[in-house]
Amino acid sequence: WSPAEQGGCPVPEGPAEPPAPPEEEEEPRLRPVFDALDRDGDGFVRVEEFVQFATAYGAEQVKDLMKYLDPSGLGVISFEDFHRGIRAIKNGG
Repeated sequence: WSPAEQGGCPVPEGPAEPPAPPEEEEEPRLRPVFDALDRDGDGFVRVEEFVQFATAYGAEQVKDLMKYLDPSGLGVISFEDFHRGIRAIKNGG
């Protein structure tokens, strides 16, 4: 006998898994994009190369994105900065 059989509310089967945090879901999708931009495979994207790429694809105000993607102003973007910057941009800053 179960409550559902008697017209009651259905009982969930086992604990529901919480959804993965958004940053964990984003990382696997962002890695191939970052790797494609990292032409020499050294783990960094040159700011100049990113600006050229973004401009070619119609990104407006590319220079403003650099405060998110290259916060230290070193002229290179690590994957961690790229990931953090994309998250900040998506979350409205």
